Amino acid sequence: MSFLSDAISSIRSLILNESEIVSRLAVWNGVASVHTRSPLPDDSTFPLISVGPTKIGQNDNSLNSNRTLIVSNLYCDGYNPEHYRTTEEVGYLMKDLFHRNESFEIPGYSTIGLVAQGPSIASSEDETICGKLVTLSIRLLKTGI
Repeated sequence: MSFLSDAISSIRSLILNESEIVSRLAVWNGVASVHTRSPLPDDSTFPLISVGPTKIGQNDNSLNSNRTLIVSNLYCDGYNPEHYRTTEEVGYLMKDLFHRNESFEIPGYSTIGLVAQGPSIASSEDETICGKLVTLSIRLLKTGI
């Protein structure tokens, strides 16, 4: 598995292990509706969380360390107005779950900083969809160098 896949998998796992968030989401294929690919599956159900896009930012490397910045967007979407309050609640729960979370792990890396910003309104061209956006900035230090 690639580094970015490991990061996305760690984000998804942390969300799925948070019962307050999971209890507010629809079920898709037997689990909470948390998706890590785009476009979303045609049969996905609302409210849901989508992880991404995720990108690797600047590397602050030195002779003795490898530091990486990952930036990932987390979206909670639902039908408007039916899920408006739910998406808002999930947005705040996601921010609280990730912001300065010292236990967040990606295999082979130590997390040296995790900042969650938001939730903000996630814009959609479809007025029947409402959503919230939380942006994660994750600073990592490669272990075992």
